Amino acid sequence: MFYNEKILTYFQSDIHVGTLFHANAKVLLDKAGSKIEFSAEIKNDIIQKFHYRAKGPTTLLACCSYIAEQLQNKQYSDAEKITYQSLVSFFEISEKNFSNALLAEDALRGLLESANV
Repeated sequence: MFYNEKILTYFQSDIHVGTLFHANAKVLLDKAGSKIEFSAEIKNDIIQKFHYRAKGPTTLLACCSYIAEQLQNKQYSDAEKITYQSLVSFFEISEKNFSNALLAEDALRGLLESANV
């Protein structure tokens, strides 16, 4: 399968991979054979740290990496701007892979709901 350069770049990045043990927001999503764990340290409405662990298709892992990069040291409200549509647009994801962007957005929404801010 052919992946564009953006997908490969984010898929190969391991900068934000891992679990934050002192996270005050955490979610684990296990759907359709894919797993996503997002954890974040949020203080004064700033996402100070954002890490993820994921198992699944290349496109899903790229979406998780992108979300983590985009939200590191950003306002909590910035997370609400990331949608599956923005992921599909940024990565130019094909129709058959839209579900990966949807799973990433679902995990992000779950993380926001779990946040103690």
